Amino acid sequence: MLYDLQSLLDERNRTLYEGVASQLPVVLLDSGNDLWTAHLKNGTAEIHTADASWPGACFAHELLHISLRLRGLTCPGYVDNENIADIKEIVGWLFNILDHFKVYPEFLALGYTGDQFLADSDPSEVCERLDHNASELERRFIADLPIDPLALAMPIGMLLSPPPSQRWRYESRLKRVSPPGFFEDLEALLLEWQRSPTLNSSHTFAMFFKLCGYQRIGFSATNTQADIVVAGNL
Repeated sequence: MLYDLQSLLDERNRTLYEGVASQLPVVLLDSGNDLWTAHLKNGTAEIHTADASWPGACFAHELLHISLRLRGLTCPGYVDNENIADIKEIVGWLFNILDHFKVYPEFLALGYTGDQFLADSDPSEVCERLDHNASELERRFIADLPIDPLALAMPIGMLLSPPPSQRWRYESRLKRVSPPGFFEDLEALLLEWQRSPTLNSSHTFAMFFKLCGYQRIGFSATNTQADIVVAGNL
């Protein structure tokens, strides 16, 4: 669904929009599905819109993603000497989680509520994925089969990602199949990132993989060796 700009603006997101629009054009596009997304493309901010119960809040959410990019938040480059399967997808997933941890406090500060943070279809999709992942982890745990810490960390990260509305439903299940302290250590890492003023995520990325037992992987905000943060050196 494509919205008219004026129907998306309200007293809570107008200043944010004006700040972004003063730096580059904001282009609204129909997503063609039920997802809201935002991208920087060819010198413009593209925001793809969908039908929503609170479109103004969804618009603010996407504007905050763009605002963070303009302030310098980028996905770091990496050197993977662990040969981790699907590493590109995992890095992209983790960046999205870290992005949302930064966006959420700013979203609340605008005056919106936690239940307006996600678009209509997102909570049910998250629950479906958490149900699937938790069930598979429990099956392996009961059968005394090995569990890749990354396969455990990803649903934990998904659960902890704002807003925390589904935590009560899955926390005990994921803690049960986790090594002692693993859930708590991941949560502490994500909250430390959220509270820190830095937008350089290399250290957080490296610590995440270190907690998962991967030492020979490094991350760089500049895609150079000059500032690479290696998990095993932390």
